[in-house]
Amino acid sequence: MKQLPLAVVTVSLGILVGCSGGHNSLLDSSSVPFVNNAIVRDLLNNDFSEEYRDDLMNIKKKCESVASLKMIAEMPIDHFSDLSETFKYYYGHDIKDAENPTIVFIPGGPGGGSIRSIFPIESYNLLKIDPRGVDCNYGTDQDIPLENLNTIQHVMDILAVIKHEGLKNYVIYGKSYGTEVATILADAIQNLPVNPPRGVILEGVIGKAYAEPDSWTQGFANVANSFLDENNSIREFFKSDPDPLDIPTAFWTSYISLASDEWEDRREKLMDLSESLKSGHEKNGVISYFREKGRDFEDRSESSEPEEIPNDYVLYNISCKELSGQMCGRRYNLVFDNGLVVTNPADQLFSPQKYQNIELSSPYDSAKYKIQVPLYYFQGTADPATPLSGALYHFENQERFRSAVLNNKPLVFQKFRYRGHSPLMDIMRENFSCWSKLFEAMFDGRTDLGDVVSHDGYCK
Repeated sequence: MKQLPLAVVTVSLGILVGCSGGHNSLLDSSSVPFVNNAIVRDLLNNDFSEEYRDDLMNIKKKCESVASLKMIAEMPIDHFSDLSETFKYYYGHDIKDAENPTIVFIPGGPGGGSIRSIFPIESYNLLKIDPRGVDCNYGTDQDIPLENLNTIQHVMDILAVIKHEGLKNYVIYGKSYGTEVATILADAIQNLPVNPPRGVILEGVIGKAYAEPDSWTQGFANVANSFLDENNSIREFFKSDPDPLDIPTAFWTSYISLASDEWEDRREKLMDLSESLKSGHEKNGVISYFREKGRDFEDRSESSEPEEIPNDYVLYNISCKELSGQMCGRRYNLVFDNGLVVTNPADQLFSPQKYQNIELSSPYDSAKYKIQVPLYYFQGTADPATPLSGALYHFENQERFRSAVLNNKPLVFQKFRYRGHSPLMDIMRENFSCWSKLFEAMFDGRTDLGDVVSHDGYCK
């Protein structure tokens, strides 16, 4: 059977899963379509449909309805030029009690926003960021040249907000691509007249740029194969039939690689499917379940038109230059080989034509930055988008730095077994009391979170 491209999967893994950031909703995903993370330059040009332009123009009204919305009227387009023009920069600041600590939340992507997200937090104030070119900051008064649409300028925007708000009692919390931003931000603050944070929290951590052609895709293959290694009967099942029910292989490889905290549920469904096909009798409605999922997958794949979605502009321009050259060139599809998932150079995907010449010109490497305040890592072992290896690379370099300068500030690496890209946010949804205790421990600067979560990240 013809293999459908992973158009939906590759976009969603880079943004929605996280690096999803898309609109970074926690408990609220009702108000923000994914396509709203838009560009600044060419925002209203005729390359985009009337529907998209109308949708983007509605953002301004929706942002204005956010009670916590605040603005810096003259944010420099280029923070390193005294002659820079300026634009209006918006951010959200939910103040519960001015005496309480503040969480500065930096969403993922690149291209994720957070101003219109709803966080069920009562004990802390929350400063929410939409990067330049994204969501509430899409409609600036000036064009922003491509050379000023990057992480360094994004960091300087946040620094300006922290200084503008006079924050003293705060932590920086970066998720996915936001961990790159948070790392550079924490390093920069040490050399500037800005109050340092009480700590830095990193979730779904990027250690450095993905240099190899298939390295980003390989993360998904690795998670899938961890699943298959633990479930040999399922591996044998796909070894004999890589596209059961005549559903594209791309669906099955993504279904397994994105198992994360649904690991056990997906294992049971695949076991039921295997038994149903062998016996000829459907078990627990599993054949109907997968046929419906397969149809939805094919519909999304066939209708995906990435070149017409303006939010790709922010994603590709930053990702391609700083994180992965393959985002702007070839990306390998995932296929089965002997029952395991592998990247297939003969079955390639390509980014939209207009982005294919952007090179990995400023590769990110967390080893270049030194964080001197308490630092906490939260990493899912089944995270395909920002794998465990990248988080450990980040951690080990910070550990070496601290040993060299005799820095005894807390440095904590918390793994979450079978969790995916958002272990900390998952806990917020599932067990808010546990989440609150974790943040209380971090604000207290504790070096051990063992009284809140187990070694494998299970709440106590």
